[in-house]
Amino acid sequence: MGTTIANLVNDADDLTFVGGVDIREGSLLGQPVYPSTDIRTFLEDMKPDVLIDFTIAHAAVENIIAGAEAGVALWSAPPGSPPRNSAHASMKPLLAVSLQSSPATTVSA
Repeated sequence: MGTTIANLVNDADDLTFVGGVDIREGSLLGQPVYPSTDIRTFLEDMKPDVLIDFTIAHAAVENIIAGAEAGVALWSAPPGSPPRNSAHASMKPLLAVSLQSSPATTVSA
């Protein structure tokens, strides 16, 4: 899902994919992916205009708070209802993709 969204962002003329947050550190499309425990560091370092969050509902709460504290516009759409399986109850955010508008574009919350 993260790769699909990042590719759609990169295909847009007025948006730039600047990185993401996942359960594991790495990279996506040449941009950094921070571990989910470091979302605040990600927001400080990358300074995105928009944070797209499509994690599970209970994991989205921390992302929403971090984004609001950083003054980042947020789009959050946790898929489905909260998991019923207790094994999934402790899952960290799967991926929070961040976007940055080009200088000619204004992105508002």
